[in-house]
Amino acid sequence: MQKYLLYLMTLLISTMLPAYSNEKPVSSSGVAPKVWLDCGSCNFDYIRTHVRFVHYVRNRDEAQVQVFITEMGTGAGGQLYTLLFLGQKNFLGMDDTLEYVSQPSETLDAVESGLSKTLALGLIQYADRMPIWRYISIRVAKVDSTVATKDKWNDWVFTVAA
Repeated sequence: MQKYLLYLMTLLISTMLPAYSNEKPVSSSGVAPKVWLDCGSCNFDYIRTHVRFVHYVRNRDEAQVQVFITEMGTGAGGQLYTLLFLGQKNFLGMDDTLEYVSQPSETLDAVESGLSKTLALGLIQYADRMPIWRYISIRVAKVDSTVATKDKWNDWVFTVAA
């Protein structure tokens, strides 16, 4: 009987506590860092819906963080994205540079996802110093632990010509 009473009390208390929902973007600009994003070929809608713990501003003078994203083709056919983070106002001097390399075989969704994750990683240092940090949780995806097999041909290359 005590066991059921304990379950009932736990259920009642958990339904009465306010819950934070990550379905909506951050609306209060005093809670999250203000970010101005400059990226010529980025899908801003995708980024705004997947990196929601910051407040995006349209005027770069209002921003606490300015992010510049440049893109350059790689020799393998992919793209090299360089993300430059410049701290402004209370984040002055907190600058960083991150890179994301897309593979030529990746879909557009995979590239946008990788770029958004890299952007989020760069912005987390600014969110850490704002009240929004209380609502951020970090999840680590399962790491593939397959062991690389030894190449019995030792990377030999054969060429046949006629």
